[in-house]
Amino acid sequence: MSRIYTISAVSGSLRTASLNTLYLNALKATAPDNVEFHIFNDLESIPPFNEDKDENPPSSVSRWKAFLEPADLIVLCSPEYAHGVSGVMKNALDWLVSSYLLIDRPIALPNISVRATHAQEHMYEVIRTMGFSIIEECSLKASHESPLVNIEYNLEQMLSDKMIVEQLNLFWDRAETFLAYQDSTSSS
Repeated sequence: MSRIYTISAVSGSLRTASLNTLYLNALKATAPDNVEFHIFNDLESIPPFNEDKDENPPSSVSRWKAFLEPADLIVLCSPEYAHGVSGVMKNALDWLVSSYLLIDRPIALPNISVRATHAQEHMYEVIRTMGFSIIEECSLKASHESPLVNIEYNLEQMLSDKMIVEQLNLFWDRAETFLAYQDSTSSS
């Protein structure tokens, strides 16, 4: 029996029609049988970071940390607002700074928008500073030739678009290769 992997994902957008959330839902819909893909949908419940409450955090922060802790791979998608990562995403990440359980944890940072270059650079800087390990091969970047989403699509349409499905499958091929490699190096 093959190992079951846990992937924890979060979109940095609270919008109902978020393209980042749509992408994560498409990944979830196409996940291999040996992957449990979970999406955190409660960023808005996390209060503004307050270092005074870091040792005894609010329950929403404890849920956020517990969501990430068992993940074999974490996937973070953020829209770009004012040339940076969304405020709710940055705030959620700020609550993790003192959580040493997450140091060196593998993270994928897919960029679904060809225009969101500043947010992606900002996200890379934040994640590296926090000590996570960015898995480049799983951090796909949209291009006009290889889109990761279509702004006019719903989930069903995304899963019917050959070009987008190719990109979803590329993510899964790379993620499975990375996870299998991680297993082989940790067991030796």
